[in-house]
Amino acid sequence: MWQYTIGSSYDDEIPYKLEFKNQKFFITGIKDKKLWINILDESLNSLWVKDNGRYHDDYPYISIMPSDFDNSCAFIGFKRSNKSNFVYESIFIKYDGSGNEQWSQKIEANYCSSIANTADNGYLISCNIDNSIFLLKYNNKGVNEWKKRIIKSTDVNIGYNHPAPIKMISNNGYILAFLSKDNAEQIKLKVNKFYIEDM
Repeated sequence: MWQYTIGSSYDDEIPYKLEFKNQKFFITGIKDKKLWINILDESLNSLWVKDNGRYHDDYPYISIMPSDFDNSCAFIGFKRSNKSNFVYESIFIKYDGSGNEQWSQKIEANYCSSIANTADNGYLISCNIDNSIFLLKYNNKGVNEWKKRIIKSTDVNIGYNHPAPIKMISNNGYILAFLSKDNAEQIKLKVNKFYIEDM
């Protein structure tokens, strides 16, 4: 039994996502009003920490995914560029095993909420674009290879800001969860299973 404590004067919104792979903990969330990453070894020693900029909003759509192929990890975060306006951006960053940034991209989306690895060492990202749920495929160099709309806007519960988590369950097999509305009163959780070769 052990416990790891992170202290801060603003610690009201951390952590948001935790992954464990290759004997490392990958934690991301909000710390000191910033998008934040901390990588720990099994003994809970901090290997590296990253600050990805100031965050000003109530919905911190953040995710991190360690690579299946090496010691790198990919991060997505959604933030308002400054507190006085409503200009939003989704950032997609890949770090090597030492925390050095390999590349970064801005994604044109309302927000991106989840990321998964692909068998070719790339990434699938679930995003809300114009109130529809899309999947975006990127290769390991950060190049967008395709974008597919999965759920059209009339089927999505647009009354709430909500994530659409995606999870790899087999080689090229995935599940995607989202909230949908059958009518103005009834909200349901739905889960889609798909294979990337069918996209």
